[in-house]
Amino acid sequence: MKKKYLVPLSVLYFFVAFALNASAQLNTNDDYAIYNNTSVEKVAEFPGGMQAFYNYIGENFVLPTNQEFKGGRIIASFVIEKDGSVTDVKVFREIGFGTTEDTIRILKAWPLWNPAEQDGKKVRVQFN
Repeated sequence: MKKKYLVPLSVLYFFVAFALNASAQLNTNDDYAIYNNTSVEKVAEFPGGMQAFYNYIGENFVLPTNQEFKGGRIIASFVIEKDGSVTDVKVFREIGFGTTEDTIRILKAWPLWNPAEQDGKKVRVQFN
């Protein structure tokens, strides 16, 4: 490698390392950071536990009546806030026939969850 490239590459490395370090520091103090629910000390819980979660979905999800509907798996993501509310609802895998809209409706209508905690503080967590 020629010497004329060494200086620009080392300067670029310095700025990239500095930017990564600065963003890591911001994220550790950020009250709005979103954790993965499995990586926190106390996970967020649906009121009544997982069985109540499944019951709620079973009682409230409206299956399409269209004869062409063959079923399938919907993949969604949402954030449980520090107050237990649900935000940032996104559907990543759709199966059509109005199921996406109904999934969003159900997720937004959930009762408040018991929020997650990390280091004794309530934190935001993402579920998929």
